[in-house]
Amino acid sequence: MKTIEREMRAIVLQAMGFASLCWEPKPTGVFCGGNVTKEGDTTTAKLMTLVDEYCMSRDELILKVATLSAEVARYQEALEKLAKLGNGDKYGNSVGNIIAQTALNKKG
Repeated sequence: MKTIEREMRAIVLQAMGFASLCWEPKPTGVFCGGNVTKEGDTTTAKLMTLVDEYCMSRDELILKVATLSAEVARYQEALEKLAKLGNGDKYGNSVGNIIAQTALNKKG
């Protein structure tokens, strides 16, 4: 069992135990901990499925960051060209040049 799954299971079981104290009037009879554990495990499994579906793995996250970094580099290169368009390797003063220069200065 993963650490996150153990922690989630503990939280689910604690919440179920707390909820059992909220009844008014208090129920009578014997408390069946086995049913709580079974239901808690089922609920934890459902939550873990959601976590797995909606969270990226470390490798997926690294790949996503690398992809986005490459995309940002392409945009910066394009803005740099637009900032100098018509002026060789120096920044120009046309409206388009200034817009690109402003965008480059706002990075970070």
